[in-house]
Amino acid sequence: MKRKERVEKMKKRLAVVCMMVLALTACGGQSGTETSKETKAEAAQETKKDGGAQKTGDKENEEQANNTSTNASQGIVPKDVVIYGGTTGGSWNLFTTVAGNFLPEEIPGIRTTVSPGAALSNLQGVQDGTITLAISKLPTTVDGYNAVPPFAEPLNKVVNTGYLYTEHYHILVNKDSDIYSVADLKGKNVTTFAKGNTAELICSDILSVYGLTYEDLGAINFSSLSDMGEQFKDGLTDCLMFASATPVSTVLDIVTARDIRLLSLTAEDFKALKEISPAYIENVIPAGTYNGVEEEVQCLGTMQHLIVSSDLDEGFVYEITKAIVEHLDDIGDTHAVYAQLTPEMMAQDLGIPMHPGAEKYYKEIGAMK
Repeated sequence: MKRKERVEKMKKRLAVVCMMVLALTACGGQSGTETSKETKAEAAQETKKDGGAQKTGDKENEEQANNTSTNASQGIVPKDVVIYGGTTGGSWNLFTTVAGNFLPEEIPGIRTTVSPGAALSNLQGVQDGTITLAISKLPTTVDGYNAVPPFAEPLNKVVNTGYLYTEHYHILVNKDSDIYSVADLKGKNVTTFAKGNTAELICSDILSVYGLTYEDLGAINFSSLSDMGEQFKDGLTDCLMFASATPVSTVLDIVTARDIRLLSLTAEDFKALKEISPAYIENVIPAGTYNGVEEEVQCLGTMQHLIVSSDLDEGFVYEITKAIVEHLDDIGDTHAVYAQLTPEMMAQDLGIPMHPGAEKYYKEIGAMK
């Protein structure tokens, strides 16, 4: 079944799942108050396997932190706080790394483990209880809520704790090419992120709006962002399609060697894309962001946000949210995308449930009504 054909089913199921999540949180996360030995073993094994993970915490608390979690009257209070971001060096990873450093200082008795990740695995880990705090892309979160493949079942425990920033979807071609619209990609070689990545799914969705599939292309390649840049400069691909916060270092590198064009989407495109996913938004890449691109580009936007499980204790998530907001200056120093982030922006309604602990804090400081 194609993504577009699932739209009505998705919307109906989202309403049901949201009610389920709110019911779980209203009941104090009782469904998660018994942490099985298997779950503890899985979390411990995950921490052990990740040789590149960064661990922070007082040695005095080491014995206590070895217990994956304890149960509070209102939900789970982890001692080992497992945090997943994104690719090492990327904006997600920079956020989670600095958060992993200050959280143990602000919340006594916890130890943090920070690891790389991706939206799909981050969501599943939060749902399964093996990840405490993670970053996700909103369209992927919505797909998880609605069990859109590759998700086999609704992720009914994943809740929001705060908006972070919005990425820009780039459709990049050579300036001297005959590609002026997505329709012109028929028979051309296109490169996007790895299969199953949110950016790859968006690539497929954008093509579908023009009646195209991967079979209509000359070739579809799946690659990392850094490799994409080299392939494009070497003339091995005609078009790059990916999502990232601007300006993208890979594109800045490309424009030192080649003149580029960024394709804009139309109002009709946005209307059709929003029917595929209500999490898709309109965005703009400002004129002059890249050398040679002198007009603003109408592009798809994807919101990035923090997620936790509804099983977590309200007071614990309150403390996490409070610590993050009070360290926004430190977070802003890590990457330009966080420099303008405010509590009011974090507290905005993204269309999915907010954890009661985060909501309580945002209301307390006046960031949410």
